[in-house]
Formats: sequence, structure tokens, C-alpha cells
Amino acid sequence: MSLKQLSDQKDLGLDGMNELFQKTFEKFLEEALALEKDNPDPKSLAILGTTLRKNGDIDRAIVILEQSLKIKPLQLTYFNLGKCYEAKDTETFQLYRTARNEMNRKAIEMYQKSLELSYRTNYIVVHEKGRLYRLCGDYDLALEQFQTLISESQSMIKHKYLFQLSSAFLLSALCLMEKSLDIRSTVTSSKQE
Repeated sequence: MSLKQLSDQKDLGLDGMNELFQKTFEKFLEEALALEKDNPDPKSLAILGTTLRKNGDIDRAIVILEQSLKIKPLQLTYFNLGKCYEAKDTETFQLYRTARNEMNRKAIEMYQKSLELSYRTNYIVVHEKGRLYRLCGDYDLALEQFQTLISESQSMIKHKYLFQLSSAFLLSALCLMEKSLDIRSTVTSSKQE
């Protein structure tokens, strides 16, 4: 029986439909995990982990993605682990501000490994690394990432990475401004001592 037939049969309403789709997703997920138990394929696990991440199940996604890495390192796996750690950072930041940089550092490490497995410059990953370096206050490292993107602007335009390119210009300017504010506050505090 299809989902449409099932939903027509029950007149579920929006909440009921969401619950039905969630149960169906969980059923397919469990079946996919059972298939992967006997003969795990790193790409299939990476796709499962990506799906879990996109559905907000970050902890299970991390477990599945780490299983994929144990079998074979893939660019997709590292990228999605980076996104998971970044999501955990957002979660952690709201509860424990001091743990913030740790998760961002893990995300940056995963993005770096993703880049190492890329056959060409992966503009999205370079952009994400720069963005996280900026959030960590590593302005020089962030600027390096954004300069990489800006230096490849012709290629980025050709391949339609306009968001990442325009964002690289904007975030470079913000890095420079924030870096100058850090320098000013350091100078001001040393004068007061």
C-alpha cells in the first residue's frame, strides 16, 4: 500500500501525516541499516548518515558517518561529519558557550579531510572552513580560505558558485573589521594596565 493510499484511508490531517512520514522514514532507515550490517558499504553509510543529518538526528548521523570512515574515507563522509559537528556546536553553544570552539575545530578538521579527498577545489567546503575559522576568531586563516575563493572567481562564476563568491567578499571584509577591532581592544587594554 502506498503512502497516499494509507493517508487517504485514514484522513490524518497535517500532524498525522507528519507522524506517518516519520514512521515510514524510520522503517526504511532500519531496513537500510539492517542491510548494511552484514556487508557495509561506505558510500551507502555516508548517504544514510547524510539523510539522518538532514532530518536533524545528528547523534545517529555521527555514528553512521564514523562507521563509513572506518571502512573507507570519502569526501562526502568528511563533509557531512563537518556539518554534524557544526550542528552540534550550535546545539552546544546554546547550553555551554565554552565548548563552542571545540566542535567548530572538529568541523574544520572534517572539512579539511574532505578537501584532501576532492579532485579539485571544492568551493563549498573552502567557504565553510573560512566561515568557521572566522567564528573561532582565527581571522588570518579565514582570510586565507576566502582569498582562495576570490582568486578563483572566474571559475566560480562559470560553475555558478555565486553565493560562495559573494559571501567570500563579505566575510573577508568582516574578518578585516573584526581583526582591527581585536587589535584595538588589545591596544586599549594594554594602555590601561
